[in-house]
Amino acid sequence: MASPADGSTRPGQALDYRLLVDTIPPLAWSSSPDGSVHFVNQRWREFTGLSLEESCGWGWKTALHPDDLPTLAEKWEALGDANADQACEVRLRRSDGAFRWFSFRREPLRDESGSVTRWYGTGIDIDHAKQRETLHAAEKRTLEMVADGASLREVLDQLCNSIEVQVAPSVTTVLVMDADRKQLWQGGGQRVPHEWISTIIPVPVAFQAGLCGTAAFLKARVIVPDVATESNWPDQYRDLALRNGIRAAWSEPILTKEKEVLGTFALYSHQSRVPTDEDLALIEGAGHIARIAIERQRSQAALQRA
Repeated sequence: MASPADGSTRPGQALDYRLLVDTIPPLAWSSSPDGSVHFVNQRWREFTGLSLEESCGWGWKTALHPDDLPTLAEKWEALGDANADQACEVRLRRSDGAFRWFSFRREPLRDESGSVTRWYGTGIDIDHAKQRETLHAAEKRTLEMVADGASLREVLDQLCNSIEVQVAPSVTTVLVMDADRKQLWQGGGQRVPHEWISTIIPVPVAFQAGLCGTAAFLKARVIVPDVATESNWPDQYRDLALRNGIRAAWSEPILTKEKEVLGTFALYSHQSRVPTDEDLALIEGAGHIARIAIERQRSQAALQRA
């Protein structure tokens, strides 16, 4: 049906546009010149779990990672240039509490004088690309640090810090096998709660010896979606874990090509949840980088003894 000759919006046209915006793949919204939101599409509501009412005004900020708000504010809320690059990469909280990386971009609608009267924005999920970027950068930095003579602890701390940017607010740690191959000791991870790590270390390598001890013993990944209820979490550490904000965890064994266990790479989540395929790919990739660091350190130590 053609639009009226005077150019006005025909009845139902606004509804047609709303339905179109609700079905496009990206998250979408519109806002006032000051950034106050007055519409979000269905994709936004489904992803964040926030209703239209909860998202409007400044309520949308509750879905963003708090560490990313200053970056967004610098680009979008600073006074002045509406012609500046409006794209920004931020972490957005999914309805289950997990964060994923999005590329946010907004474009202005201007009046005849050039003043912004409304912003239209979209959000594209770039989590896969950010994960690949994170792992590539972490591996590059690891090799640089090893070449510069950094200690294994410094290298593994840096690895954990790099991964935690991707998985925050979760925290990570690397446990390293001792020379007797009977226990695991912490090799890296600065943000793991001190009370937790000081209590469990050293971790025995044995079946049903907790998350990392079991992963090292079985040479297989161990997943605990809910620390409060899972039977494969040791009872003596259950209250301690919950007190320190550990609600779910998974551990990846660090194996040589000959299947020798070098240690484990573990992630502790603040929320009970099942890891996604992306989560598991990330710790697998991190375990690969940790293997490089540990093997290089062993080779250097052997050369020094020779």
